[in-house]
Amino acid sequence: MKMGNGDYVLAVTHSTFAAFVGALAGILMLVAIFIRRWPRIHAQMEQSANQIDVSVNQLLMDIARQAVPFIIMDSAINWYYIIDQYTYKPMWGHLFHWSVNHMNDLYALYAGNANKLIMIVVSLASALGITVIPLLSAAVTRHEMRDVSHQMTNAIQLFSIVMIPASLGMMAIAQPLYVVFYGYNVTGILMLEVSSLLAVALGLYTVLAALLQGVFRNWLAIVLMLVGIVVKVVLQYPFSAWFGAYGPMLASMAGLGVNSVLMLRKLWQYYRFKVFQTSRRVSGMLLFGAIMFAVVRLAVFFLNHFIPAVSKPGAVAELVVA
Repeated sequence: MKMGNGDYVLAVTHSTFAAFVGALAGILMLVAIFIRRWPRIHAQMEQSANQIDVSVNQLLMDIARQAVPFIIMDSAINWYYIIDQYTYKPMWGHLFHWSVNHMNDLYALYAGNANKLIMIVVSLASALGITVIPLLSAAVTRHEMRDVSHQMTNAIQLFSIVMIPASLGMMAIAQPLYVVFYGYNVTGILMLEVSSLLAVALGLYTVLAALLQGVFRNWLAIVLMLVGIVVKVVLQYPFSAWFGAYGPMLASMAGLGVNSVLMLRKLWQYYRFKVFQTSRRVSGMLLFGAIMFAVVRLAVFFLNHFIPAVSKPGAVAELVVA
């Protein structure tokens, strides 16, 4: 928009097309790798004993049966934002009689600005947590329940050791971080702080849903996801009445929290992961995370007296120290 004519429609069109080009490049790279490995694959086929008869139709059905629940579960976070998108104007307009421009500004601060930052952390933590999924699925297939329990425990702890300090750290440096990306805005900074806590709920839901799917409990995961969405819808209006513009975020946290509690309960019920060990280690992470939060927040507070983080240079300086 700055380099061109300022037309946001054209900017979005170009960025979307760029995503297509990137995806196409990824596909071409996969094709190149497949061609390079084809001689080895062909040699393995020649040496095969051909004792297993694989039905192509059955294989396609199995892929679809596994893929559809994954698509539904991965879209759940988007459903939370879609609920916000279609309810915030009538809800806030009825409750507070705000102008359309003011409501749009508040929604952009939450669903646009803050969301873009927290999803970086959520993606990183979730990616670490779900690295155990192939091992988990293999253990379930071999009926090695002790290994299943071990892999689940690892996944939850891996997620926690990244997500807890990352979210508390982002909350502690919310002011300089927000200023670096978007400029100084008090409401936007507060929204980022609340969103940093929402990030934990989003990430935990993502990991637990992946664990349920990794042990082939796909439809149970979908049912529990729907329960969380219902909680979100029910609490959307009262939370907005009580907490104003922060209501939708808190309703999302409640819905995702219910999701996570139900999923944890089912995983423990079926596979008995190490709940006491996990609780003890997560408590330790929370303690050290809280100490870090307090120290960094104090550092930002004192730095603000010397280098106010209201402009980008000052915010960058604060970020480096903090």
